[in-house]
Amino acid sequence: MQNPAPDIPGLFADAEKDELYRFVARVQQAAKKDEKETVWSAKNAPGTLRSRLTKWALFVKRRPQFVLHQRVHEIIADAGMDHWAMLDVSATPRDLKSIDMQVQIIVGKCGDEILELLYDQPPRNPMADGPLLTMLITVVLGGMRSDVTRTLNRITTLEKTVEGHAALLFSPKLDGRQLLAAIKSVTTNAKRLIEARAKTRRTDDEAKNATLQERMEGLRDAMDRKKAKEMTDETFRMIVQMTDTRQLDDARQALDAALEEPIDDDNYNPIEDGKPMDSWNLDAEVGHISCRSKPEIYVSLGIPTERLPCFSGWRDPDRCHDTWTEAEDPAPADHKVPAELKWHQVVGLRRLAEAMMARKSLLVLDEVGVGKTLQVLALIAYRILCLRSLEKHGRLPGSFEESPDAEVLPGLVVIVLPPTLIKQWRSEIETWFLCNTIFIAEYTTKWHTDTRRAWWKALKDKTDYPPHHKIILASRSAVFSDATRAFTSKGIVNPQRVEDTLFGAQIGLLVADEIHEVRNFGHRLNTMIELVRHVGFLIALSATPLVTRPQDTVQIGRMMHIPGCTAELARRFESRLRAARKADANRRKQEGGPVNVERAKALRGERISTEEYESPKVQRELIASLQRLFKGSAMRRTIRSLDNLGNPIWGADPPIEIYVFGKLYDHERECISGLVARDIRDGDVGQWQSVS
Repeated sequence: MQNPAPDIPGLFADAEKDELYRFVARVQQAAKKDEKETVWSAKNAPGTLRSRLTKWALFVKRRPQFVLHQRVHEIIADAGMDHWAMLDVSATPRDLKSIDMQVQIIVGKCGDEILELLYDQPPRNPMADGPLLTMLITVVLGGMRSDVTRTLNRITTLEKTVEGHAALLFSPKLDGRQLLAAIKSVTTNAKRLIEARAKTRRTDDEAKNATLQERMEGLRDAMDRKKAKEMTDETFRMIVQMTDTRQLDDARQALDAALEEPIDDDNYNPIEDGKPMDSWNLDAEVGHISCRSKPEIYVSLGIPTERLPCFSGWRDPDRCHDTWTEAEDPAPADHKVPAELKWHQVVGLRRLAEAMMARKSLLVLDEVGVGKTLQVLALIAYRILCLRSLEKHGRLPGSFEESPDAEVLPGLVVIVLPPTLIKQWRSEIETWFLCNTIFIAEYTTKWHTDTRRAWWKALKDKTDYPPHHKIILASRSAVFSDATRAFTSKGIVNPQRVEDTLFGAQIGLLVADEIHEVRNFGHRLNTMIELVRHVGFLIALSATPLVTRPQDTVQIGRMMHIPGCTAELARRFESRLRAARKADANRRKQEGGPVNVERAKALRGERISTEEYESPKVQRELIASLQRLFKGSAMRRTIRSLDNLGNPIWGADPPIEIYVFGKLYDHERECISGLVARDIRDGDVGQWQSVS
């Protein structure tokens, strides 16, 4: 049944209006205030109603084009009318009931201003549209109140949990296992408590977070065999005497993750986030390939025709057509361009193939626009060619035939990636591969006996496709869920529990996109380490040239099984950086102390000490160590890198020019006509065409 549709002008599209009407209709049908809040949060609804409302809430939140509730939320928060702002000035900052009436009064007085901001212009018909959008604002406030309530309850619960488990660290009755469990519990819950307190935006909560952060740093020092006041001498001796390094590593990693907070120190990170480390020049990593022409590299790969198997002969730069949709929606001729790799992408394919043949992990740090995804797809196609050649001729193609150690592992292709990139990877595969030459399977659900068994059975039943023609796009959460199933409580793979998981599958090529996002989480890091150990090597992709924390890059090296990259090395890096930061803090404190002769001269510009701070020096030393460790295991090109002809490389399609023809206003036409008349008078008419 169609809802009545009053005219809503301004920034709402038709689809947004329809969803808004349905949304508000559901609110209006709710009989009580709690039910209205349920439409937003679906927290207290029973049975099928809860299911229906939950789906609705997720639908509203996930649809990117429907951002109406976000606009209302931002308007209320920016105006300082939200619950957190009211609690901040309240005498009882943990009592929501004390501010409920105040919030409603303020929002009621500012309702017209909110509607005007929401419309981006004064409402045409406030009498008709006002109640509709005011109801929406009421629902948003209800949702905000529910979020605040949950956060406050969470803070109260976590404070009790952290204090209780921290007290256990002083208990003389704990054994080693119980002690580590207490440390991990304190660590995990302290991080959650810090995040929850940060939402309140209160000064006293910031001070509490700073104190808790110091306690966590003390625990981290204790894990590094440094005396700390957070535990007794007996407890500290127990930690020192522990021999289970895996459990200690897990506890340290959890502490590192909890302590990973932004540091207000301009001298902490001399390397900006996302900025390439210019001192790490990786041109030499592909120098033996980049000296050749494109045909020469193809010949060395055993592809004199320059056509990869299963690759389409054409593609649509506008991404409107591909061979997978050609039967139902044929592509016009002007939408087809040859599906060819550029020179630098063929260089990348050769380098990836060398890593695959040597079963050696490779970190690909190519800049956005160079074409990391396409190079991986080309490697998948080339792997198909290699396995075909081995099956038919008993040898590898191209120059790899002469390498006695070259080997191509049979099995599935698994690409581990964030769930937000699954659709993008599927689109790229369908753009470059011929229809029905590759089977794409999405692996996204959590482990469950029945669903996983059915999934793997369905994949096995696809007998039309050999294993190396099957690409599994696996979300990280699904991989981590498999690890929970396959690992024992001590983090060791249990051979009896790997069935129907990735850890029991025959995988011939493992790729991980956005690898830097997994670098500092205990369980996730260990999962990737074990999965790479199961396969033998990893092709790791990251658009981030290098994370700014050298110890994080060591963790990436651990996932890649690079010799020398160990948990102990990451701890040493962290320890050196922590000591350098403390030294810099002491130096700044001295420089900002009482006025003396040296400080007076420095203030006049006659700086005596030009010594560099300690953190940048330590950072450079650690980065130099990383460069030595990653030698032969990393590749990076930017869009400023040059090809064999001296031109900058660029992997993306050229930009599309779009012409928009608009109608001129009278004053614009008069202005242009005046300029034309002036140039005609001056004899400079070549640059003008007639203006109609």
